[in-house]
Amino acid sequence: MQKEHWMMVVAGLLAGFIIFGAKIFGNAGLSVYEIMIGTSLIATIGLAPLVIFKKSWRMPVGFLKYIPFFGFIGFIISFSQYGAVNLGVPVSISVLLLYTMPLWVIIFDKVFLKEIITKEKIFAVITVLIGVLLLINPFTETDFGSIPGVILALLGGVALAFWVILGRVVGRKLYHPVAIRFGYSISTLFFLVVSYPIVKNYVNMPEFMSLSFSFPIIIWVYLTLYVFITNVAGNLLFYKAVQKISATDAGVILLIEPLSGTLLAAVFLSQPVTWLIGLGGILILTGNYLVVK
Repeated sequence: MQKEHWMMVVAGLLAGFIIFGAKIFGNAGLSVYEIMIGTSLIATIGLAPLVIFKKSWRMPVGFLKYIPFFGFIGFIISFSQYGAVNLGVPVSISVLLLYTMPLWVIIFDKVFLKEIITKEKIFAVITVLIGVLLLINPFTETDFGSIPGVILALLGGVALAFWVILGRVVGRKLYHPVAIRFGYSISTLFFLVVSYPIVKNYVNMPEFMSLSFSFPIIIWVYLTLYVFITNVAGNLLFYKAVQKISATDAGVILLIEPLSGTLLAAVFLSQPVTWLIGLGGILILTGNYLVVK
């Protein structure tokens, strides 16, 4: 097992904290847009000195053409993670559609990157998707919510796949992970800020659209720790790892995220751990083993 595989595993585990942390901040009174813009702003401000004063970490000219794509993809991912649920789609269905990501990665990997997709990798993808299905257990849902919400969640899965593919593209060019993450942060922030007045005309929910950053200092401290431990550190490991491992392998390994998220919910939010969750976790770990062995 290469060290890059371990990096991707840790990136997936850290990603499990993202939705969990966002739920905690939401319970503390922050709106969806406050969380999205706040996290992108903190990451941008925090990484700026590194790309300014460390010459080898600056964004090379060749990387600049990818920044609008990273920004748009980051906006879609952020918006779909929270927007679908606010449009009436049950959380389990929304998460399941987001985690169709490996299916799209296989297609885009073959079409855009021309990387070899073996039968074993396809089996690994199917295994982890079945694991996610059991882990999330959407079978009890009778109402799938609004069609726009379902489409938005599915678009989130496609956007996640494009993020993995784009990460592999710039990774193969050996651009520094700090430069990539800074470009992703500042471009996503731009799309979120520009979109706010447009979205506000159509969405009239304070829990979604409220925008005031007069938080207590302790909230800013927790939000900063959350951003750099989960988002930034995980992304840096991802961008470093995809320099060596394929996009399909990355897509499979990253699906360890719902497993870590479920464990966090069980420990801190008293979510029960059923036998289906246990079986789903085993299948996810099995799929991961198939791509890293």
